[in-house]
Amino acid sequence: MTLEKKYDFIFLAKDQTEYVKQAIDCLAHTFVGMKSGEKTVQEPMVGYLGIKHEEWYGFSEHYMNGVIDQGYCVVAIENGAVVGVFVGDIDEPDLDKYYEYKSFLSPVNPILFAMYDVGRRFKEDLKKKHGEKAGEGNVLHLYMVGVSATNDRHEIVNRLIHMLLNKAKSEGIKYVVAEATNPKSLTLLKRYTKMDEYVDTEGKYILHSYAEDKLLDGIPKEVSEGIYVLFKDLSEYEICEF
Repeated sequence: MTLEKKYDFIFLAKDQTEYVKQAIDCLAHTFVGMKSGEKTVQEPMVGYLGIKHEEWYGFSEHYMNGVIDQGYCVVAIENGAVVGVFVGDIDEPDLDKYYEYKSFLSPVNPILFAMYDVGRRFKEDLKKKHGEKAGEGNVLHLYMVGVSATNDRHEIVNRLIHMLLNKAKSEGIKYVVAEATNPKSLTLLKRYTKMDEYVDTEGKYILHSYAEDKLLDGIPKEVSEGIYVLFKDLSEYEICEF
């Protein structure tokens, strides 16, 4: 059975409130932890900091509400329920700022600082390398992906990613950037997007090392070294036909 016969793939709008809630819940379950056989699969920073489902849900909701009108939230729906989501933004304005939550979401702050660090360094280097600045409608930022489907997980992610890249290419977006926080997400993004680690003007990768972050230095290196920035020039991307 083809993906199209099993799932509906749509871009979400803010007024699709039930699907939006389900998409946020899918993100929270994915990041906080889901069972895969005998193991619980979770994002390393979220797991190390002991962030709860309601905390990551609240953060994801705040982010989603801020960017959904840009049109870069896509979901997979099976039997009326969201089973996959990928959300991004165009030049997320908060990428070069650091906001500290004072509410019940404060456990998320170390992650926000780490993401701010790589985002700031990327934006500064993009200006040096290409003579232009992220924040001018020229960069698609792939931010969060979640999948709760039992089957076809990789196929769903692949479709969601390419729907976002197709849209960005057709709308004249020049670049795509993403952060990989662990080897699994690094491999996934490189496989499906053909993105590579961003190399700065000094010939180095942009990396936020967990070992050098006093709030995250307990994450074992064998689990993840840190956050890498991945990048692709969309002039090299061919729109996919589904």
